[in-house]
Order: sequence, then C-alpha cells, then structure tokens
Amino acid sequence: MHRGVFITGKVTEKGTGKPVPARLTYTTYLANEHAAALPEFSRKKNRIDGYQSRFATKPDGTYRIVAVPGNIIVGAGVYLGGYRVGVGFDQIPAYQKPRGDRELYSSGMWREGTQVAREIQVPKDAAQANCDLEVDPGETVRVSIVMPDGKPASGPFQVRGNIHEMFGGPYFKVEPSAAFDAIAFGPDEERVIFVIDDARDLAALRPRAPPRQSSPSRCNRSPRSACACSTRRASRSPRLKLMIDAVGGRTARSATTDDQGWLTARVPVGVAYRASVWAGPYAGREVMPSFTPKPGEKIVGAEVKLKKQRFR
Repeated sequence: MHRGVFITGKVTEKGTGKPVPARLTYTTYLANEHAAALPEFSRKKNRIDGYQSRFATKPDGTYRIVAVPGNIIVGAGVYLGGYRVGVGFDQIPAYQKPRGDRELYSSGMWREGTQVAREIQVPKDAAQANCDLEVDPGETVRVSIVMPDGKPASGPFQVRGNIHEMFGGPYFKVEPSAAFDAIAFGPDEERVIFVIDDARDLAALRPRAPPRQSSPSRCNRSPRSACACSTRRASRSPRLKLMIDAVGGRTARSATTDDQGWLTARVPVGVAYRASVWAGPYAGREVMPSFTPKPGEKIVGAEVKLKKQRFR
C-alpha cells in the first residue's frame, strides 16, 4: 500500500450554489516524481490503471478522492446534462499547448466531455487538500424552425446539439414543435445543431450565444444532400456500421453498408463531415475524409480498403 492524499471538495452550480451530482476523475503530469514509482501509473502506456470515474459526489455535492502529491487536475462530469463543458481548461497550462494533454496521464478527462476541471498543487507532506468545483449552466438560445416562406415548420423533429452530450453515436432527441431551447452556451460559443425530419427536409444551423443573439435563432429548412462511399474489407466480415460526423462535432447520421460494402446516406448541408467505422475490428477507420456537401449534391467517395485495428 502506498500513502496517498485525500482531495475533498464540493460540486455546485454557478449562481445558485446548489449541489450537483457528478462523477470525479483526476490526473497528473508524467513528470510528477510522486507518481513515477507507483505501479498504477504506467509511463509505458501513459495512463492510470482502473476505472477513473469511480468517484462520485454525495447528495450534498461533496466528494473525496485519493490522489498523489504534486500538481494534479481534478475534473467533474455531469451526466444529467444542462451544463457547459470545458470550464476551467483555459486555466490549465497543459491544455493551452497543441497536444499538451500528452504531458498528462490519460484518465478519461477531456475538454469536450468534462463540465469543469481545475489544477491544484498538493504539497508532499499534505494529508488532505481541497478542490471545490463549480459547474456553469451557461446561456440559453431559443431556436425557431421556419419554412422558406417564414411560416413555422411542423414537427416532430429529431434534434441534436441543443444540449452538450457526454457520449458519441447517433443519438437524437425528439422535439414535437418547431421551437425549442438550446442550452448551456458559453460566451461567444457557436454550435452546430442538427434538425432532421426524414419525411421532408434536414437542416444544420449555427446559433451563437447571447448577448449577440437577442432574438430567436431562425432555421430555414434546406434541401438534403446525398453522400455515398464504398468500403472494401481486408477479409470477409459482416456489414459495417458507419458514423457520419460533423468535423469537430457530433454524429449527424449512422448507416450500415450493404453486401457490396456501399454506404448511402443523406445529411444536412452547410457543415463539413467525415465518415468512419463505428465499432468492431475496423473501429475508427476513416472511409471518407472531410467533405462539405451542397444542396442536392451527390458526393461519391473513393473505394477504401480497410485494415483491422491492432490492439496492444
């Protein structure tokens, strides 16, 4: 057994101070001499062994985790949604450099999937240190979907991007009407929101956070665009499930290749996409590089020969 340091604190909501249920994780720098000799810190794989989100807050928002001395980073993930992501990362030096997170032990903490993070310095001889965390509900933008003639569109619609998500994959929320709230915007944040109505048209819009946005964000339903590509597997395997993701954003569509390896899907226009394999031995393999479709355009990708991932 190796002696650690208890990190205690409380996760609360900005403005109200009410406790927020969250899961905690922490990491430290690869250069931290206090972690180098401990078996759970693998320098070879640059990761901390074990399930790093195992720490959770109590009903009153308090938590306690065990850490090593030195400069450590504590993060809180709120799976209920409704809060901004990435708060505090701008104050952490490692996240200010291109790929600076490689200076850290990998722990499952990242800017787009963690509500708030904070770096603290824990003295070598400390028995306990404090790290309170505050999650931010951000700003709300009212979105209105209209027809080309300016009249409200009729729902229901599949919507994605109106809240921050902690996961990937083709998950959409059904909005019954043509007006809904997009929440948890940061200052000057611009966000891609997908609005899909398979029976008619699709759209992607980029509302911006208030106060620049004093009136509802109006989204005109626009024609769809088709994209297609062929994937040829290195060996015989079942059909492949592919994700079509907005570059720097979430999944807009999922589709399964046919028996000949072809993928065909319709996507909203005005956003750059890429397509990759969702799961299995080819997971993560890109089958279409970045492309930005135009209304009514059909994009056909080149045939791609896939190779299986090599896991160590």
